[in-house]
Amino acid sequence: MMLKCKITKCKINTSPWRTILVPDTFTFGQLHELLIILFDWDPDINHRFLHGDDRNSKAPSNNEITNDEDQSKIKEHFIRNNVMFYEIDESRVNVLIKLENSSIPAEQGVFYPIVLRGKGVMNFDNNEYESGRKSHNMNRMDKNKLNGRIRKRFGKRYIKTISDDENEDSENETEMDQCYEYFDVDAFINDKK
Repeated sequence: MMLKCKITKCKINTSPWRTILVPDTFTFGQLHELLIILFDWDPDINHRFLHGDDRNSKAPSNNEITNDEDQSKIKEHFIRNNVMFYEIDESRVNVLIKLENSSIPAEQGVFYPIVLRGKGVMNFDNNEYESGRKSHNMNRMDKNKLNGRIRKRFGKRYIKTISDDENEDSENETEMDQCYEYFDVDAFINDKK
């Protein structure tokens, strides 16, 4: 199954956000790597994953979720709580990660993880939302670029994907219509039978 999550920067009025689908086998380490790509952050940033505050689901607690990001699966956290926070130590910026759906079946020929939609960019240098003409709305080209970067980072073997129904303009088709496979959907579906 796929996990559908919405990722939002906290404490600003026009919060940039991304909606993603990730395999339910995804670890916290992989989620960290994905966040680096999604928001174009420095890969060496100090960070930690935090539980939500029991009294206020929109505020982080001071309790870390895991010490072993490479082994701990995000699904295990989402069984108990549908929110978590990603805290960047130097800027004390928090990012809310909310589980929206935990039972989306994997589709054959689709690359996971994948960005479904989003808006805006996150800039931690000035800790403010950037609203430039190109960055304000995350259009289809931005989504394709992000998904292309994700494929390159998580890729293992080259495959041709099914056609993208969203791409009506054949002139906009690029090499992104082919991708690297990170998550073997066919094997995953067969294992679940």
